[in-house]
Amino acid sequence: MFTWLMDDVGIPFSYRHLDGWGVHTYKWISKEGKETWVRYYYASAQGVKSFMNDTDAAANHFSFHTTDLYQSIQNGDYPRWKVYVQLLDPTDTQKINSLSFDPLDTTKLWPENLFPYTEIGDLVFNENVNSQFLENEQIAFSPGRFVPGVEPSDDKMLQARVFAYADTQTYRLGVNNQLLPVNRPKCPYFDNHIDGSMNFLEGGQSAEEVNYYPSTIRDVRPAAPFPHDPEVLNATKIRQNINMKENNFEQAGQRYRSFDSARRDRIALRIASALSDKRVTPKIVSTWLGYWNNTDQELAQKIKNNIKTFKVKNILTN
Repeated sequence: MFTWLMDDVGIPFSYRHLDGWGVHTYKWISKEGKETWVRYYYASAQGVKSFMNDTDAAANHFSFHTTDLYQSIQNGDYPRWKVYVQLLDPTDTQKINSLSFDPLDTTKLWPENLFPYTEIGDLVFNENVNSQFLENEQIAFSPGRFVPGVEPSDDKMLQARVFAYADTQTYRLGVNNQLLPVNRPKCPYFDNHIDGSMNFLEGGQSAEEVNYYPSTIRDVRPAAPFPHDPEVLNATKIRQNINMKENNFEQAGQRYRSFDSARRDRIALRIASALSDKRVTPKIVSTWLGYWNNTDQELAQKIKNNIKTFKVKNILTN
């Protein structure tokens, strides 16, 4: 994470010039009930562009990213991302066991050479909101909103977010937040909910709406069947530490070593600047230098040298 945040991409030129990741691993369930693990990736058609230092970024208006995105859409220069997926068969235990990390670990990327990107479409921002409140502030995003055929994996963080996000939106916007115009489906749907604050009656439905099944008064019917996760569990519940293959430094080191020399120097300088803050204790500096040394010894040495330089400058300034 920090080899991304402290890298050039940590100071993006605009929202339009950023790639995106779905972070979590999801499940695709086929019509036949076959389960496939999937990760989503969004590649900016505008390319990835960054500021080289925070001074250049700070010279702009405090909300220049939002302004840039709004004006681009308004001018018809619609930002576009290519949407890709990476796929993994969870029954391929040989491939999973050969990995040096847990594929459900949100802090790890799936290597492209092992899990090639498959293009599935485009994501295009082609319309601005008309009302900041109605169409933006009332949006109720949640990773637990699935279409048929998509389900959560056993990713621990995703399992927590599936509950936490929906619970937060219920508290923030009310129990019927999914019926708000900005959140409800664009396709035809049948909703049996009649109670609770801010309920919206659709299509001339009567306030005497029937929400039980079966009924001779109204054609209330169950949803059409769709494929579900076929996994069957038969186990014993126990309390113990989860033994994961963490390998927290390999991908970070590989990323750093993929940079050219100038980019390596910039990330080392940014990290050293953060660790040179007067509020950072020597113990914290030592801990972080240990992390960076495990990532790459050259990087750790550059950071140490830069910290010394910062200290000398501070002494001379004072």
